[in-house]
Amino acid sequence: SSKKDAALGPNLVAALRAWRRHPFLPALSLLVWAAPALLPSESPWDIVAGALAILLVGYPGTERIWYQRAFVGQAMSPREIWRSLWRFFWPFLRLAILVGLLMMMVSLPVQLVFPENGRALVVALTPFFLLTDVALTFVVPALTFSTRKVREAGRIGLVMIRHEWPGSAWHALAPPLAVLVLVRAPIVFGRLGSIGRFATAVGATLMSLAFKGAIARFFLMRTER
Repeated sequence: SSKKDAALGPNLVAALRAWRRHPFLPALSLLVWAAPALLPSESPWDIVAGALAILLVGYPGTERIWYQRAFVGQAMSPREIWRSLWRFFWPFLRLAILVGLLMMMVSLPVQLVFPENGRALVVALTPFFLLTDVALTFVVPALTFSTRKVREAGRIGLVMIRHEWPGSAWHALAPPLAVLVLVRAPIVFGRLGSIGRFATAVGATLMSLAFKGAIARFFLMRTER
């Protein structure tokens, strides 16, 4: 494979060009990822956010299928979007349960030792989420394009990081770090209020979506050649 194909920059550009041809992709992703984060935490909005999270558990696969179609100039109809949500529901639910169990294994000891120290929990979970994000870089595309089995997707994803190194490095490391910096910005620069939370949620969602497209393109070029 060429160094150009392995570079993050051209893949990000291709993802952004896909938005121009398919503007409903970023619009729907904003609705799915950013809107629930902006809902009030009290009832009944917390119940609404939880219900949406369950209903849309397969949406990560839909996003990547959408990108795959966009890269070859094909459209994604509303009916296909709806069907893909249910097509990916169970594979991504199993993945979410696995990640949730691992998170409990990390957070439970911290909560037992520091029962009223929220900062200790944040300190423990931040590296967990960063490492999980890196580990899942190509697992999610594998679960979308290659297999419906979480264990097999995990093997494919981790092998790709190793075999495609150093080309896979920026794809694996840049997204979680960039999104983390953006999400932490309001904390670093002070409380920004509702406008700041809205801007942060929108910015983090769009940045994450661009990286998802770049990673999907990298994965597809490596598996379809």
